[in-house]
Amino acid sequence: MTPIQFNALAKKAKDTAKKINHTVEQNLFIRIAPTGTATWYAKAKQNNKTLNKCLGNYPEVSEAMARQAKNDWIKTISVVPDMSLSASYTVKEAFHDWYDKKKLVARSFEYMKLRVERHIIPVFGDIQLKDLTAYALITAWKPLEEKGQIETLRKLCDYVKDMAVFVQNTGRLEEMHDLTHIKVNYPRKQSEHLAAVTPEELPELFYALERKPRVYGVVWNAMMTQFYTLSRPGEIAEMKWEWIDFDHDLIRFPAEIMKTKRMHEVPMSKQLKILLQNMPQVYEYVFASNHKKHKGEPINRESVRLMFSKDGLGGIQTAHGIRSIGATWLAEQGYREDVADMCLAHSKDNQVRKAYQRSEFLEKRRPIMQDWCDYVDHCRAEAHKRIKSELELNKC
Repeated sequence: MTPIQFNALAKKAKDTAKKINHTVEQNLFIRIAPTGTATWYAKAKQNNKTLNKCLGNYPEVSEAMARQAKNDWIKTISVVPDMSLSASYTVKEAFHDWYDKKKLVARSFEYMKLRVERHIIPVFGDIQLKDLTAYALITAWKPLEEKGQIETLRKLCDYVKDMAVFVQNTGRLEEMHDLTHIKVNYPRKQSEHLAAVTPEELPELFYALERKPRVYGVVWNAMMTQFYTLSRPGEIAEMKWEWIDFDHDLIRFPAEIMKTKRMHEVPMSKQLKILLQNMPQVYEYVFASNHKKHKGEPINRESVRLMFSKDGLGGIQTAHGIRSIGATWLAEQGYREDVADMCLAHSKDNQVRKAYQRSEFLEKRRPIMQDWCDYVDHCRAEAHKRIKSELELNKC
């Protein structure tokens, strides 16, 4: 603030007979009284409350000194929690506050939010967070437990624990019931292989899927892309058009979407190229939802699994199990293990091997993936022959 500016403000304060506040920078202002006295103040917000701090009079305290004093003061108050929210803080409010932070780092934020809104908010949303108990949650989740949805329950327990830690660490609640150990009530089942048919049974799988009229559309195309790429369900669900290079017959999955946390290039077979080229490129995502509420968003990564379940194949084949079929077929054909691992985007610890795989193995994988896709189409053709013969018999 220059002397000319100060004199103009002092004159205005004297003429209006009122104190004038002049903001110098964020969180710093000077208050000039009609008498000509000027005082520096710092201001800050803490838990929706405005705090002011007197820093001294001008010109004894210069603008530079006031800035430094302001910065020092803000550092001291930023770590002081305000427990004023403890009196009224609902479960719904707590989860919304937690969402705002969690969605910045959680890859599966939408699925997480959906589970909370389905299994927690309807029952507990309006009650005070301080009254929420582990016993109440376990009782409300009995139907899920009886259905055997243990993994869903374990995820819900993780969300509740994370939210409880968040609200206490940020000073939003001083005291609450312990919600950090609910997960022990839902021990994970003994590890089992994901359901999958053998390569020899693949014609039977396509027969079961295609003997009835198909209405799946986008989800069917996503399933076929899983077969043609042997990629993971989540990678296919979130696949974008910009990752596809039709000129070089290649799909480049970025590192952030991959389980291995490194970019993965998938050679595009003839079948896959035809499938993708015949799909409309309307949205950012290749497999975009047609649902009115989520139009244009990526399909749920569980969509293919649900399609299998609706066709009565839930305990026979899973979406992730498609990779198991491919892995078994690759092994049966006698392909080199390291090349097969790259076809499946398996992680290897050897850094030298990683570098070699990215360059040399891409071209080695092209004929292998084409052979695999030819086998998939052969199995599908076998299923079509069987369906056609049955239709002809029914006509007779």
